[in-house]
Amino acid sequence: MNKSLPIEFFTSEGYIQKNVQGLLHELFEFDKKGLANTRYKAGKFKHGAITIFSKIKFDYSFYETYSIGDWFALLVHEQVHREDIVCHPQGGLGFYLSYFIGWVEAGFSYRKNEYEVRAYSKENEAREIWKKHSPLLLEMIKTGIDFQTLEALK
Repeated sequence: MNKSLPIEFFTSEGYIQKNVQGLLHELFEFDKKGLANTRYKAGKFKHGAITIFSKIKFDYSFYETYSIGDWFALLVHEQVHREDIVCHPQGGLGFYLSYFIGWVEAGFSYRKNEYEVRAYSKENEAREIWKKHSPLLLEMIKTGIDFQTLEALK
């Protein structure tokens, strides 16, 4: 069993690679500082993944079940939540309170919570981009971002 994050996207410490940060910033307009400070860590978590301030905790099973495209989609989904935390006027605690209120207002539905609706929408966008352009995206991550080519993907 492979117990390491995909080297295409992550450092050995679980941070997002610099070229991936640039790609995510350009494609999805994610905050550069938020991207640089995000760290992924495996653990036992039956619900998949969760954003806890600057850390993303995900279940060990992802090592066996996630394709490189799934990792790309996860990066985007969880980075939406990182943006929610980084940009919330009251910071992380304010976001978590807002998230809880959104969950209650959505009838205690995880998927209908406005924060999840937005994150899944971006995740779906990421999956479509990956499906159409994965070889190009991997080459850009490996060799550096070609901003003219990247602009054509938007």
